[in-house]
Amino acid sequence: MERLSLGVQTALGRSPARGALRRAHQRYRHARVLLYKLRYGDVDESEQTVDAIESISRQMVGQGLRVERIQVNPAEYEAFIRAAAIPEAVYSDLYRSKLLEHFLSVQVLKPRPADVIVDVACFASPFAAMLRRLYGCQTYRQDLLFPPGIHGDRIGGNAAKLPLADASIRGMTLHNSLEHFEGDSDSLFIREAARVLQPGGSVCIVPLDMSATYSIRTDPTLRRRNLTFDERAVVLPRPGLGQRHERFYDVAALQRRILNQSSLLRPSLTLVTNVADVCPGGKPLFVLTLEHT
Repeated sequence: MERLSLGVQTALGRSPARGALRRAHQRYRHARVLLYKLRYGDVDESEQTVDAIESISRQMVGQGLRVERIQVNPAEYEAFIRAAAIPEAVYSDLYRSKLLEHFLSVQVLKPRPADVIVDVACFASPFAAMLRRLYGCQTYRQDLLFPPGIHGDRIGGNAAKLPLADASIRGMTLHNSLEHFEGDSDSLFIREAARVLQPGGSVCIVPLDMSATYSIRTDPTLRRRNLTFDERAVVLPRPGLGQRHERFYDVAALQRRILNQSSLLRPSLTLVTNVADVCPGGKPLFVLTLEHT
């Protein structure tokens, strides 16, 4: 759902009529979504079927990329959920899929007490705190919405311009966030990661959103001031999506915008094939790891 303005949120928090105002705003949003769906149609998920994802994996291999196929061990995943001790209310109906993202990141990074790890574009995610508690490493939460600079464990500002020294961190994670990087910020972030990562450090991107067609999905019912789209991408209006910008790479765009941005980062692609075994209704997903050489 579209975020309320700060002024409206403040008013809702103090006004005895806040419940009525919220309901009125929700009715307004619902009406706008219905109007735009009549214009553009409902969301088409045909490119996210199991067969479509397998086809993309074959395209990757055909372009000379190695794709490792793995399966999550359900017992290990359940043990991780118990150890993580993140309340289910934090992620609501996305709980198991978000915990799977966290589980896969830990499998990739293998955190150690001496590590410095940044959770990128995470806002209120509990992942960084979980890493500190379970593995004793130093962690930061980074988000564009935080005040610029480093304040405690928070890093504010653009992820492509981090206030960090060269070769100062060992790990970076992006959980369902790279697709929201607008303009050229996805490519610029990869170059920045190459600067701040230590040799042997890694970026873990999970999931890596892929499609047969390079596309950007956008909710036309939201305010989209200053939003521009890559002219090579197909722009797909998706009323009710609740996001300004969701980028889905095809293989060529992935190579051009991500994999070819830095010769210092060695890519590894993984396809998790049994997501449905641990997240009912889930589909196979890609994980991209970029390791600093």
